[in-house]
Order: sequence, then C-alpha cells, then structure tokens
Amino acid sequence: MNTREPIRTGFALPGPGTTGPKSGYDYAQLIGRAATVKPSGEHISLGPFLPRRGTLVRQLALADWGSDWLVLTLDEPFEYRGSMIRTFLIRARWIGHPIGSDFCPVFLLLDRQNSLFTKGKWVSQDFQFESWAKVEVDPS
Repeated sequence: MNTREPIRTGFALPGPGTTGPKSGYDYAQLIGRAATVKPSGEHISLGPFLPRRGTLVRQLALADWGSDWLVLTLDEPFEYRGSMIRTFLIRARWIGHPIGSDFCPVFLLLDRQNSLFTKGKWVSQDFQFESWAKVEVDPS
C-alpha cells in the first residue's frame, strides 16, 4: 500500500516586492478556527518542530507582500534558534488554493522581533521567512 502523498502542481504567488497576481483572500470566516501547520519537506531545521497546532486569530496585510496573511497563535510555543516562537504568519502560496482548501501550501514567517505587538503596519522585513509548509484548518 502506497501511503505517500501524490505530487501536486500549481502556480505560486510571488515573493515580497515582486509584481504578479495578487490573491487578496478574505479569511474572516476562518478567524477563531484551529489549524495545524505541517512540514512540506522544504526545511530540515524547522521540520522536527512541526506539526504545530494553534488558533487563527487575525488577518493582516504586509505592505509589500499582500493583504491576506493569517496570524496563527500556537497552542504550544517552542524555542527555535534562540527565540521563543509563539506565532506563525502564514499565507497561501499557490493561486487558487486559499487557506482552508483541501490542499494548501503556505509561506511561513516567524516574528522574532515581536513586530506584531510593537507596530501597527508591517512589511515583509519585519518578519523572517523561514520555510514553506502545509496548513490544514479544522472543520468548523
């Protein structure tokens, strides 16, 4: 029996400061829901700390990288490379696969400078791009 996931393809959203299609998803219906961030095999240093479960607490914009970022407050914070990680910022990585879809690869950012709590507006440089991952939102 083959338990490996099928290979999937899609079109990625651009990185910070690059032009291209914008998704602009409205995630109001996901706020307050539980979600799990799982590894996607892209980052061997972060992989051992995943999966991580938490609650989607708000949507925010990064001025240079889209308005459809979700803040995931982790149920169990962890220490990673000298910082205590309490939240992830996630954004759908593929066009047509918003967070909450059956399959959703995401960008994963870390807030090592506590920018979420010290600023009112953000840019991509306020956070550290750490990896790509997958996210699953719990039903209802």
